[in-house]
Amino acid sequence: MARRTGTPISQLVVGSNSNDILTRWLASGVMEQTGVHPTISPSMDIQVSSNAERLLFELYDRNPLLLADRMATFRAEGRVETGDTRLAAVTEVFDGASFDDDATRAEIRRTHEATGVVIDPHTAVGVAAARAARRDPDVPMICLATAHPAKFPDAVEQAVGFRPELP
Repeated sequence: MARRTGTPISQLVVGSNSNDILTRWLASGVMEQTGVHPTISPSMDIQVSSNAERLLFELYDRNPLLLADRMATFRAEGRVETGDTRLAAVTEVFDGASFDDDATRAEIRRTHEATGVVIDPHTAVGVAAARAARRDPDVPMICLATAHPAKFPDAVEQAVGFRPELP
């Protein structure tokens, strides 16, 4: 949507934990449910993403009937293929990367060591994905923090050796 209004966005990066339905979709064009596994980034412990449905709406030329049909197939069969043309349209802008809990803790630690900032596990997945998938080092990359690290004291302590202070 933002690109359609002229916002100069050259790349969007999808970060996922090991419940990586979106990054698998970006790599294959097949969105397939494989089950949910608990992680230290629990808000990403999903297999049905509302954001993906919004993107599919755009890919299907804002056709609600076609989207409803594709989503019905997805709910019934646990998978849906978007096709090569639509996949190419997505991957023109979107890249993705997924990280397990060890890599997530490593990013929390790396970010803290490099900047002194403590980030939460969800933000760590996003930062790690931005680092891994960045196409052009000369184009600024913005990563939005999604939660306060104090909401995830155990994961943060495992990564940096101390529990974050409550705000």
